[in-house]
Amino acid sequence: MKTYLLFLATFLLCAFSYGQDWKSDELKELWNSTEFKKKFLRSYGVATDIEPRFELDEQEFYSGIREIIFDSPAEAINQLENYISDSSGAVMYFTLGALYYQEGYNSKAIANYEKAIEKFPDYRRAHRNLGILLSQEGEYEKSIKRLTKTIQLGDADSLVYGLLGVGYAGMNQHLAAESSFRIAIISEPESIDWQLGLVRSYLAQEKYIDAQKLLESLLEKSPDSEKLWSLHANILVQQEKFEDAIVNIELLRDQGKAGSKLLYLLGDLYLNDEYEELALGVYKEAMEDPSSTDSTRLLRAVKTYSSLGSYDSANDLLSKLKETKQAELTSEEQLEIWRLEAKMAIATEEGDKAISLLTQILEKDPLDGEALIMAGDYYSLEGENEKAMFRYESAAKVEGFEADGLVKQAQLYVQKSDYKQALTLLRKAQQIDFRDNIQRYLDSIERLARAASS
Repeated sequence: MKTYLLFLATFLLCAFSYGQDWKSDELKELWNSTEFKKKFLRSYGVATDIEPRFELDEQEFYSGIREIIFDSPAEAINQLENYISDSSGAVMYFTLGALYYQEGYNSKAIANYEKAIEKFPDYRRAHRNLGILLSQEGEYEKSIKRLTKTIQLGDADSLVYGLLGVGYAGMNQHLAAESSFRIAIISEPESIDWQLGLVRSYLAQEKYIDAQKLLESLLEKSPDSEKLWSLHANILVQQEKFEDAIVNIELLRDQGKAGSKLLYLLGDLYLNDEYEELALGVYKEAMEDPSSTDSTRLLRAVKTYSSLGSYDSANDLLSKLKETKQAELTSEEQLEIWRLEAKMAIATEEGDKAISLLTQILEKDPLDGEALIMAGDYYSLEGENEKAMFRYESAAKVEGFEADGLVKQAQLYVQKSDYKQALTLLRKAQQIDFRDNIQRYLDSIERLARAASS
């Protein structure tokens, strides 16, 4: 492991975000599971010993629509909407909320559960269902409040504690998340969701040994799970056990069990260790997978090859990317490809190709600050300082590129020995984005200015 740990760290930051949005594929599996839907939808009806009851007229109305609740929920919603008034009881709003959830109208379901709680503040199942829905919507702070109230009211099963863990994880309260997931696992020891939640809580607290042990027990039960192997490799990388991660993924690769995500990670690990040719082969293999859609990862790898001066490998990877994924590229990814190609063209002294690519970019987006800076650099190298200055001035007006544009202008003024104007621009740049290297440059120009005036 030599010089590119930053590249790998950047990858890991993107791939494994611990305070992540838990509306992930694994939780979508939970929301869509038959077991979850059974648990949620069995909430119709009334638990008369602890919760609000129907008024007499409401009981008669409910009896009339009971048969269509499951067979024709849309019709049940229509009848309830026409029946309910401000004086209606909590159970009617709760029932309408459950029907809206069943039909996929989460915002309307939430509003009706809130109304039910307003009518009956200790309505346990309303708190429970509202907490579940808010968790689905990523409203973790609100979800925690409702799920905690559910537990206080005496409903404390694995789903409530598991989603409480999800909420705490989403709020970056990882110790509380760990405790919640542990309780959920006691109630439902076979749940992969809660065990994965516990793994991620361990990782967020840098409890790598605990995470690794739990994950290895899960892998014994699900040895073909790419998701689990990816997470396992991440744990090894977090502990800087790069070679162990490579060996594990290569073993899966030999068995034909390494999907594109694991292959991309393997490529990153090889590139991080400066095995550029091995990495290139792995990236190409990953792109052959029809399910592979991670163009961002590949573009990051291209940047790394380019920064290493490995332009042939960078262009090879770009060509493969365009060959296999062209139709899937977003407009921003296409612009990024042109930027990378332009940078490499400038580096390899292919000026005509570079300016052609930059022109394409600026036709698509005249406010592309990076392209403006590169175009200015090209014209500066060609001695066309007026064209260069125009590009730098334009870049200085683009958000995020103000300081760079000013520094580039200052450098042109230094070439003309106009130190006063250069210093004005450099000081302005430092006010926008202070950088030590620019300050050193500014100090050197001040010395030049003093020498020139003495």
